[in-house]
Amino acid sequence: MSRAGRPESVIKRREATVSLQPKFLDTLQRVCHDPFFNKRKHGLRNELIEEALTEYFKRKKIEIKENTVE
Repeated sequence: MSRAGRPESVIKRREATVSLQPKFLDTLQRVCHDPFFNKRKHGLRNELIEEALTEYFKRKKIEIKENTVE
């Protein structure tokens, strides 16, 4: 029997490197730290960054387009 794991994400993601100032990085690490398991919640960190970018683009009136061709 196969072991049940995390289901495949319906959202296709591409890896990117983001350089952040220490104040932002420290805040993200503090907010996204799971004290029970003593490790980072990568999914939560990605959600926060994506939410912040979406909000920023809306405020600046920058249209978000998806590139469906890879």
